[in-house]
Amino acid sequence: MSVQSIKLSELEKGKAGEKSLLGDNIELIKDVKVNIQVMLGEAELPVEELFSLGRDSVVKLDREITSPVDIVLNGKVIARGQLVAAEDNFGVQITQINT
Repeated sequence: MSVQSIKLSELEKGKAGEKSLLGDNIELIKDVKVNIQVMLGEAELPVEELFSLGRDSVVKLDREITSPVDIVLNGKVIARGQLVAAEDNFGVQITQINT
């Protein structure tokens, strides 16, 4: 088998004003479902304490009650918001969108 080196030319980055793959046509992806998570906070506790948890136990999270919650897509925080009541469910009122 013969091995040869090749030289690849460097691609130019897209120029401003060129159309993107989807352009402004959200119609192509508007029905794609994504899964988002709302993170209230985190807690770290020893395994012994974890095993002692039971009904009516309280786990204190690392955020204050008035702190915004994180809206996460694919492990990345994409926005923040405040918890609200939406009929009989929780909801999130978006207060900040990360760019």
